[in-house]
Amino acid sequence: MLLSRVDALSPEAQRLLRTAAVAGRSVPDKLLAEVAGVGDPEFYAGLREAVESHLLVVDHTGRSYAFRHALTRDAVYEDMLPGERGGLHAAYGEALTRDPDLAGDAAAVPAALAHHWYAALDLPRALPASIAAARHAVTSFAPAEAQRHLERALEIWPRVPDAAERTGVDQAEVARLAGEAAYQAGAIDRSLPLFDQALDGLPAEGDAVRRALVLDRRARTLRDIGREAESVATLEEALALLPVDQVTRAHAVVLASLASSVWRANDMDTTMSLAARAVQAAREVGAAQQEAEASITLGSARGYLSADDAALDDLRAGLALATGIGAHFTALRAYVNISDVLELLGRHEEAVQAAREGIALADRVGLARSLAPS
Repeated sequence: MLLSRVDALSPEAQRLLRTAAVAGRSVPDKLLAEVAGVGDPEFYAGLREAVESHLLVVDHTGRSYAFRHALTRDAVYEDMLPGERGGLHAAYGEALTRDPDLAGDAAAVPAALAHHWYAALDLPRALPASIAAARHAVTSFAPAEAQRHLERALEIWPRVPDAAERTGVDQAEVARLAGEAAYQAGAIDRSLPLFDQALDGLPAEGDAVRRALVLDRRARTLRDIGREAESVATLEEALALLPVDQVTRAHAVVLASLASSVWRANDMDTTMSLAARAVQAAREVGAAQQEAEASITLGSARGYLSADDAALDDLRAGLALATGIGAHFTALRAYVNISDVLELLGRHEEAVQAAREGIALADRVGLARSLAPS
């Protein structure tokens, strides 16, 4: 039934409709013309036929065409031969690589390239495209999309012999990035096996600092799913890997995480000691984010021990640092704890205002699902 109206079109219009179906629900006219490879008279004649048959519509921009019904697009796409679909996906990939402006929106190009190269079964090109799309998604505050691209990259990786040369990273780093994206997207249970995969991919006698930093991210996940004792043990393992004769950024990272995990275990005195060490280490190496995180932990522990303005000073210092460097996840944690301490002090209206500011930030940066109530 869905294809009966398509079958009534001329062969030229059917070909144009199949080309449009491979692009997705909608496609810019310039991109469609480039991939279709026909002259203007044939192109516009085919488009008019499809529009007059109520299969395609002009979108609100006036520069793209969309299927009137998504089910029609799906039916046209599935009715094509696999080789026909693959060839058109490759043609879209070539066109967008040659001239990204054909997409009409530069932000859409990385994801489109990843999709088309994968659908064309051109895995050597799909792999770096997927990683590029993931990086773009991260900077666009779309961690769930980044996770999808990175997990696809992990799927493709074994089938691309020169994967590391093509991407500039190794498989362990892709797994770490995927774990981080999953965590940021709120898929915490999924992030744990991804961090484990990253650790398994590191050489046993390789870079100790790198292993310590992946252990740090794994420990954070363990902490957030309620496995505090395992989190502390993992961070102690990470700290033991680091050199004892110098302070490095990795020390600041692991100490800040260890303080946070011990805080979750309700050992406030030890938390304050570890957090103070982390703040000092972070200042020595200029690690602003770790200083922010440790300052927030210090203020949180102080707040639960004494609930005074000194705790708020530490928390607000951490918030200012996090805001200044765009560390949104850390800033949101500060808002949560500022609200808690204000509530403990009986300053209810200020607590509500801090929570509202945190909710607004979470919504703005795409973290409302994982860190803000609906």
